[in-house]
Amino acid sequence: MTTEDSKSARMRAVEAIRAWYVRYPGLETIRQQFDRMRDRDNSPGESGCMLLHGPSRSGKTRLITDYVEDHPPVRGEDGDRQEVVYIKAPYPCTPKNLMEQVARDLGHPRPNAIRTGRYGRGGRLFDTMDVVLSYARELGLRLMFIDEIHQMIDQKNNRAVMDGATLLKDLVNEATFCLVVSGTSSAKRIFECHEELRGRMLGNFELQPFQWYDVDRRATFITLLERLDGELPFERSGLADDDMAVRIHVASRGLIGEVAKLIENAGILAVQQDAPRILMRHLAEAFEMAALEKGGANPFLGPTPKPQKLDALPPDGLIIRHPGMRGDEVFRP
Repeated sequence: MTTEDSKSARMRAVEAIRAWYVRYPGLETIRQQFDRMRDRDNSPGESGCMLLHGPSRSGKTRLITDYVEDHPPVRGEDGDRQEVVYIKAPYPCTPKNLMEQVARDLGHPRPNAIRTGRYGRGGRLFDTMDVVLSYARELGLRLMFIDEIHQMIDQKNNRAVMDGATLLKDLVNEATFCLVVSGTSSAKRIFECHEELRGRMLGNFELQPFQWYDVDRRATFITLLERLDGELPFERSGLADDDMAVRIHVASRGLIGEVAKLIENAGILAVQQDAPRILMRHLAEAFEMAALEKGGANPFLGPTPKPQKLDALPPDGLIIRHPGMRGDEVFRP
């Protein structure tokens, strides 16, 4: 193998870090709930839904796609079976757009022929839902994931949130499969504004950043860094060493997706410079490369920074009003 070939192989190994994923105990608990929902008696009227939420880059999508990959479609002479399906919510996530996306991702033969009007049980969207649910039964669908469901939240149109929540409620009521919806923490408001939808919840799980001052969470974070270090095509870079782990935690704000992005960029720099491992200067440059505010504090320069306590994300102030409510009866999540 030439030097250039070796460099290309190392670069591919580093770039694979963007898809890096490790099942730690907290994720296994959520996967077990996925299993229970998939194996549940989902006869009409018995289905349920689950909410998975947390900040961006906390690992929600990777957790879901890892599960979906473990349950691929089965092709057979008597027809295909697909017990688990992943749907990425479209933007804008109107009921019409969402149902069309579900039809496409299920592999409906004519998804673009579906024409829907404004949502309502007597309207065409409900007819579209019947077609989609019938096709899902043919596939043997047991569990549907809808990711990025927070895109239903529209700060200028409170009715849109209620329409979306009502769609999810009717979908669960009529389906023969369970539903998992995932999004940022604002997705909770879809459930908070609709009592009937809340009544169908089978689980509410949050993926939080790894808190440095929580002993167990810090230990898990350091273990993940140790495992990541072992997967890189270098000598060990000491990512889990005390000083380095603190700096990486500050840079990533405890978000595992941010860790993967940081290490990928630093690893690419190390390969380009023919370094034997990721060095502090690579991490400093990688952090600055992706920083929104250029020239700010860089945790990889100077003395070891003090980890910050990571508070919950502040509410964005969205007010949801039920259709027909007076202005003094707004629902405040």
